[in-house]
Amino acid sequence: MEQATGYSVYLAYAAECLRQRGEDGSTIFRAAGIDDMSELGVNQRLPEDVLAHVFRRLYRHPRLAGFFLELGAAVPVTAHGKLGLAFMACDNVYQVLEVFARFVPIALAGVRAELEDQGDETVLRIYTSTRYPEFSSALGEALLVNMVVRSTSLAGSPIVPTAASLVQREPSYSDRIRSWIQAPITFNAECHSITYKRRDLDAKVVTADPVNLRPLLAQCEQELAEVHSRTGLTDRVREMLALNVADNPSISTVARELKLSERTLRRRLQDEGVSFRELVKTVRHELALHYLRDTDAHIQAIAERLGYRDTACFRHAFKEQAGLSPRHWRQQHGIR
Repeated sequence: MEQATGYSVYLAYAAECLRQRGEDGSTIFRAAGIDDMSELGVNQRLPEDVLAHVFRRLYRHPRLAGFFLELGAAVPVTAHGKLGLAFMACDNVYQVLEVFARFVPIALAGVRAELEDQGDETVLRIYTSTRYPEFSSALGEALLVNMVVRSTSLAGSPIVPTAASLVQREPSYSDRIRSWIQAPITFNAECHSITYKRRDLDAKVVTADPVNLRPLLAQCEQELAEVHSRTGLTDRVREMLALNVADNPSISTVARELKLSERTLRRRLQDEGVSFRELVKTVRHELALHYLRDTDAHIQAIAERLGYRDTACFRHAFKEQAGLSPRHWRQQHGIR
């Protein structure tokens, strides 16, 4: 079953950002199977592989460093469909963040978010669980900037974060990230996040519409259910494992979350040609490659993030998959 991850309109804004930079993105789009952008419907959903193929090429392009900061700032609230209209109808910015945390999979199925109050501060954490690390890094940058810029535009006055974090190592364009987010930034973090003063989030949304908000939220619930229904079981399990790998989730835990019996989960995964154990190994290895390549995290810290009992278990599992120890893999790829 195909996994739908986002609206095609995001690619339209990417194409426009490229045009403004004087770049021709047609080759990149064609390589992802998109010969004519005009043929895509505004609210058409695209599978993860298509979006990832485009975004990864853009993220790696030597002339496009920091591209996803611009893309995040360029995508308007209305590009998010019913979810964007719900943002505009919220009473205050705090409620916007609550709605974002609840319904962000509508925009991108491989993304999850949570909102937590910590004393006089509120933290929005964003988790990207796609199987393509560079796609996840690109999404993290774009989403953080988009939320910062749109919070201010919805309130009609500056809503400035007090801190932010990104999963990847500090890039060459980190000063540009700081200029967009306007707050101290931590790199090599466990998730993408933005922190605000709680009182600042009480700012009223200038387009608040409490009468229209209720039906819009009901429509978002329906769309979220449709996104889940179109996602294959294997992809749903992969996503749950990626988001909770540090806790080393068991098959019984995953089955309970999916409201299935353990036996049914095993059988349905077998029908899709995979086993739970294989998925755990695959997800851990993909994340290990991401942390080794894209972050400066120490081997011990990576082992902990991946839910291994100790560093030795991580080294053994990684060498079994890659043929090299984590340290030698980094050395071979020119990473210190």
